[in-house]
Amino acid sequence: MVEIHDAYDPAGSVALFGFIGIPTSARKTMDQGALLAACNQQMGRLFGAAATNPLAQYIKDWAWDDCTAAEADRLPGK
Repeated sequence: MVEIHDAYDPAGSVALFGFIGIPTSARKTMDQGALLAACNQQMGRLFGAAATNPLAQYIKDWAWDDCTAAEADRLPGK
C-alpha cells in the first residue's frame, strides 16, 4: 500500500485501511487472496503482529465502482 490510515471511534473500535499503488489494470487481474496477504504482511511490518490478524478485511477498488469512477479512470497510466 502507498497510503495507510487509521480510524477509531469513542467506543474503542479501530480500523486500518489503505490505498494500493498499482495500476487499475493490474489490480483487476491480481489474485485477491494474494493481494490481501501482501497487505497483511505490510500491516504487520508497520504495526506489529496483531495487525496481521484482522477481524475482517476486504478490497474495495473504487476505480471499478461506477458510482465513483468513469471508464477513463481505468485507462493505462491511471
